[in-house]
Amino acid sequence: MQGRKHNGQGEDSGTRQAILAAARTLFAELGFDGTSTQAIVELSQTSKGSFYHLFASKEDLYAAVLEGMMEQIWDASFATLSDEMIDSDSFWMYIARAWQRSVGYMLEHPDEMRLWRGFQETWRAIGDAGPARRLRAKNLQMGERLAALGQQLGCVRCDLSPAQCAELVEATDMVTDGWFFVIADKHGGREAFRRQAPLSLELIWRILAPIEQLSAGEGFPAARYLSADLAAPASEERY
Repeated sequence: MQGRKHNGQGEDSGTRQAILAAARTLFAELGFDGTSTQAIVELSQTSKGSFYHLFASKEDLYAAVLEGMMEQIWDASFATLSDEMIDSDSFWMYIARAWQRSVGYMLEHPDEMRLWRGFQETWRAIGDAGPARRLRAKNLQMGERLAALGQQLGCVRCDLSPAQCAELVEATDMVTDGWFFVIADKHGGREAFRRQAPLSLELIWRILAPIEQLSAGEGFPAARYLSADLAAPASEERY
C-alpha cells in the first residue's frame, strides 16, 4: 500500500510539472484570457480530471505559474537580505543591485517578461480574488521585510508602517512597469531598462527616504548605485 501511495504522489508531481510547463508556455504566448483549460490539457498531454485534481481553477494555475516565476526572480535578486545591509549606503546599494538583477533576469528570459507583462496589464484587475490575493501577499511580504530593515538602519521613513511602505512601492512599480512596457515596445527591452532604472529608483527613494533627507534637498545618487550605463541621464524622450 505504501509503495502504491508513493507512486501516486510521484505521478501527481510529474503531472503537475507537465501542466505547469504547458501553462507557462501558453500564458506567456497568449496571455491569461487567451489560454483555455483545454489547450493546457492538450499541450501537457494530461486530462481535465488530472487538471482539476491538482488545481482548483485556471486562476489557481496562473497564480502557481507566477509564483514559480517570482521565486526564481527572488532567488536571483534578493538573497541574504540582512547580511549585506549594515547602513544606509549598503541598504540602497543592495536595493539598486537587486532591482538591476531582477530586470536583467527578465531580459534574459523573454517568456518570464511576457508573463509579468500579462500580470501587470490584465490580471491585477482581478484584485482580491483568492489566487491574486495570495500572489500579491507574497510580493508585499518581501517589501515589508525590506522596509522594516531599512527603518532599523535609519534610511527608510518611520512615519509609515513597513506594510504601508510596501504598498506605496507596489503602486509605484505598477506605474513604472506600465511605462517600461510602452518604451520596450518602441525601443526594445534593454533600452527601456536603461531609461527606467534611474527614474524607478529615484521614485522609490523619494517614497521611502526619511523626511529630513527629502527636506535637505538630496536626490537619489544614481551614479553611486547603478552601473555606468544605467546611471547616465536618459534622453528627454522618456518624459
